[in-house]
Amino acid sequence: MGLRASTVHRPLQPLSRSPPTSHAESTAQPSRVARAQTSVLPSLHSNSRILVKKNSGCRLEDVIRVSRRGGYVRLNMNESPYPPPPLAVKMAKRYAGHMNLYEVEHLREELLEELSRYAGVSRRSIDLFAGSSEAISIMLSLARASGVDVVLPHPTFFVVYELARAHGVRLVPVQLSGEDFELRAEELARRAGGRLVYLANPNNPTGNLLVEDAALVARLAARAKYLFLDEAYYEFSGTTFCSDAVELGNVAVLRSLSKAFSLAGARVGYVVASPEMLRALNSFRIGFEVPVISQAAALGALRSRGYASRVVEEVSKTREWFREKLLELGIPTPESRTNFVLAKLPTSCVKVQRRLRRMGFLVMCFDGVPELRRFRQYMRITVVRRDQMEAFLEAFRRALGKEI
Repeated sequence: MGLRASTVHRPLQPLSRSPPTSHAESTAQPSRVARAQTSVLPSLHSNSRILVKKNSGCRLEDVIRVSRRGGYVRLNMNESPYPPPPLAVKMAKRYAGHMNLYEVEHLREELLEELSRYAGVSRRSIDLFAGSSEAISIMLSLARASGVDVVLPHPTFFVVYELARAHGVRLVPVQLSGEDFELRAEELARRAGGRLVYLANPNNPTGNLLVEDAALVARLAARAKYLFLDEAYYEFSGTTFCSDAVELGNVAVLRSLSKAFSLAGARVGYVVASPEMLRALNSFRIGFEVPVISQAAALGALRSRGYASRVVEEVSKTREWFREKLLELGIPTPESRTNFVLAKLPTSCVKVQRRLRRMGFLVMCFDGVPELRRFRQYMRITVVRRDQMEAFLEAFRRALGKEI
């Protein structure tokens, strides 16, 4: 079996200094994102609830004022700060009149063909899911039906802990190592035998890549009954194991259009796996989980890949700037290959979270998840627009006060 090294099968187009000329992007408007002069992303002021004048940026005082009327800057959901590509909106409108139907067959097939080209696999090895979260729920249904435990790195995506409790599935956590949260590959492989293994790659909430070696994926697949690789942040990491998943047979790759493609509200995800593995997953589904209008938006977004490339570029640049600012404040922050950073605070996250909320910013703490309570000093912060992050940084300093 010839295993490939983990690579990007269809890399996103690099950020261009010239406006796009393809039919899929011809409606993109000039950017108003602060300090992003090379971008052609449309303005996001209409997409946030911060009412500021055109081109005026985002000041902390504006955020505080609007928060008193119920508006917040959301740095807790890992959503894209940019609206969907114009073609995604256009396609959604085109199919809005078909919402009386559970499915439009030609639309679904077009979308799956587009996804298969994007992922670099055959049409038979890909299927739609209502976001990667639905795929995680189905994964746990498979674990329960198979009578196997789920082995996973710890900490990882909080939704897995919550859904595992709901499904009655036992988790076997393998603690990540050190301040950089490195994977203990030998321990994971040792515990994988005959079980289902879940790996978020990059990991959430730590933000780092856990696996970059196809040989480790093959080794885990050989020991485990099933291996699930969650690549929700693939566009930010540039590392994928889609082709390996199809070849290995008992491996599934979970993907999402929520992040780089700015479609969180459409709830569109997909799974890449062997046809046999997909049949096993689909046996737990009713069908028609992804609405027609969401499929249309997804097709438009996939035909606007240059737009997604620029979203990744802008967010990644802002993330690195923000991470450096946190390090200057003495806040430990691991390297991230996602659209968020994880900050270790000198005090309780919840205490700082409350102060930030009063200033108009929502962030993620983990006290509400029993399995993650020992990480009460950690705060996950979504990276949004540069001007919003500048305002957040000022609020963050105020919220920490004498703690730094």
